Amino acid sequence: MKRLFCIVSILIFLLVGCSEPDPTPEQALQSYLNYWGNEEYSNMYNMLTENVQHSISSEEFVQAYNQVYEKLQLSELTLESPILEEENQEEREDDVTEVHLPFKQSLTIITGTLQFEEHLSLIRNDETNEWEVNWDHSLILPMLNAGDDLQVRYQMPERGEIFDRNGEGLAINGQAYDIGLVQDRMEGVEHETFAFLEEEFGLSEEFIEARLNQSWVQPDTFVPLISVRSDQEDYVEHLRLTIPGVSYLPFDTREYPLAEAAAHLIGYIGSIPEDQIEERLNDGYPEDSLIGRAGLEAVFEEQLRGEFGIEIAVINEEGQEKDLITRKDPIDGEDIHLTIDSTLQKRIVETLSDEDAGVAVAIHPKTGEVLSLVSSPMYDPNSFVIGFQPGEYESLEQNEHRPFTNRFTQSFAPGSSIKPITAAIALNEGLDPNNERTIQSHQWQPDDSAWGEYFVRRVTDPGHSIDLNSALMYSDNIYFAQIILELGTDAFTDGLNKFGFNETLPFSYGMRTSTFANEDISSDLQLADTSYGQGEMLVNPLHLTLMYTAFVNEGNIVKPSLIHGEETSYWLEQVLTEEHAQLIDQSLQTVVEDSRGTAHAANMTNLPLTGKTGTTEYKLTQDDNGNETGWFVAYDSENPELLVTLMVEEVEDRGGSSYVVPRVKEIFERTFGN
Repeated sequence: MKRLFCIVSILIFLLVGCSEPDPTPEQALQSYLNYWGNEEYSNMYNMLTENVQHSISSEEFVQAYNQVYEKLQLSELTLESPILEEENQEEREDDVTEVHLPFKQSLTIITGTLQFEEHLSLIRNDETNEWEVNWDHSLILPMLNAGDDLQVRYQMPERGEIFDRNGEGLAINGQAYDIGLVQDRMEGVEHETFAFLEEEFGLSEEFIEARLNQSWVQPDTFVPLISVRSDQEDYVEHLRLTIPGVSYLPFDTREYPLAEAAAHLIGYIGSIPEDQIEERLNDGYPEDSLIGRAGLEAVFEEQLRGEFGIEIAVINEEGQEKDLITRKDPIDGEDIHLTIDSTLQKRIVETLSDEDAGVAVAIHPKTGEVLSLVSSPMYDPNSFVIGFQPGEYESLEQNEHRPFTNRFTQSFAPGSSIKPITAAIALNEGLDPNNERTIQSHQWQPDDSAWGEYFVRRVTDPGHSIDLNSALMYSDNIYFAQIILELGTDAFTDGLNKFGFNETLPFSYGMRTSTFANEDISSDLQLADTSYGQGEMLVNPLHLTLMYTAFVNEGNIVKPSLIHGEETSYWLEQVLTEEHAQLIDQSLQTVVEDSRGTAHAANMTNLPLTGKTGTTEYKLTQDDNGNETGWFVAYDSENPELLVTLMVEEVEDRGGSSYVVPRVKEIFERTFGN
């Protein structure tokens, strides 16, 4: 830690004349304090009396100061002495050989400021006439003697807890259970108990024996082997009653009640990474602290952590405390209340199968409150706190769908789910929504283009001319490619930027910025692909969800909020007119209501959904069989209290976006159905 040292109220003596007078005690004090303030401990040592130097070496002297200041985490030292002011100096007899001069030291340390008034004892050397310091350890700190040490004790604050909008715990200070053995309770049936533990938990006999053979273990000692969550209370009690030697003990720990369902959202706490230890120590963390390592535990670390209590005591050579120098009481962390709805979060997770890799976002489209953020597949964050079961971590790490990856912070090609935004941009630039286009065939490229064998392809050829409404209903790639090629790159990209592309989301949880190109849209072919969410376009799922709020907010995009009680406001205003917002909203109703619409499988008479599907293709050439990602963004057009975006990867053999639509329908049915 960089320290600031100050020497104040020191008079610099400028002596002029033909002969130098004998040095004074005040000059010796000034020199000593100057050396001290400049951390020149070796020069301080050179000013000590011969007797003192016989009792402590220069290296030991320097080490004594450094060790004390390091333990105190000294950041600033101020030394001053009123005796150095000329008017405060005393007249003394020439034969005086010992004086005691006052000085003050002020130390800014980990707990605050310490101030001491002390005296420096100076003895005149008869041979050199120099004044030397009669030093002892109390000059470092008044309560120190030779052989004493400082002990810094940290008192853990209560970490703040995280709750959902209804007060349900998402990260709480709870309990877990250690399952273990007591040797003298399984005498004669050890092998049976060991066999059960191996089958139930994957604990090898060698592992168990090594634990039981530790030096501190006695026959009646409980030896912990594995930990389980607090919801396993009945289970651990059953084991205690039925398996000889098995017992359990509760212990306090961080607990995540939603387990896998909120893993990526809430995250977990853990030990300080090695490369952060120095930085965290400077921030007041003990080295063995637990900090937020992922998710909101990391995002809100400063609010949740609180402030550690600290006691600094003097310990004598016998290891006994002889003095308490300073104490700072711990300050508990703040609780965080989120807009998240735990019930909805779990409901969305339940609609996904074990094979589904994807992401879901749910918000209130009128207020911007984020109700759910799901990334799949998942892991249990409790395991990072209480320990993984044998093989559990390796299995997660080797899973090809990457359960440790947080997908809702990433960005993806949105496919046709971006078409309502493309439509809005075109309307802003004067597109006539009623103008019908005659498009023949399932594929198209501009006349005289240099596209070669590349064509824009459509899934459905309706056999008639189409306008904007039917282009959205059929999700017609050719229609959107044509209107954007006519619009031009500059107008289209300006429109995308107006919808928040290349802009950081105003959200406390860091999300990747949406982009429409790696650098620029460099060709008509790329422009056409971008118009329907392919090309190089990458969109963050939360951003995509927010863009749809313009259709229920008269053309304004709400600002997302994660903290319960935050004031509702708009992030981007008038990205399209109120008239155009209503027009697109009505077209998206057709996507669901019309039997020809791509999302008709979500149609419900009692719950009229509005939305847009999308299928993203990932392949090197147009004729390859690549992976596909399915999207569906939907809201209730009559009562817009919930807007859901769901994306599932690898749906090429499961019907594309048709695989996703029923899952979103189920979320709405279970949320609002009677």
